[in-house]
Amino acid sequence: MASGGYNKERALAKAANIYNILLQVFALAKERDILPYEAANALAEERIAQALAKGERVDTHMANKAGVLDTDRDYQGLYRGKE
Repeated sequence: MASGGYNKERALAKAANIYNILLQVFALAKERDILPYEAANALAEERIAQALAKGERVDTHMANKAGVLDTDRDYQGLYRGKE
């Protein structure tokens, strides 16, 4: 199997974690008195920002939609595997 390809165990673990992620989304929505989709977006933006801060590769299209890219630096392909 190619690196990063399909892995049944990884897929099952990620699917099993959906419940916990939804609990986080609903808790944040209640805490901030916002809609669940807004809480989900906030959590996603936090994860993207943390990954960028660590220098991890991030899909620049999704990060740009989330508004967490420094377009002068990040959008130059640095996080799509083009060093």
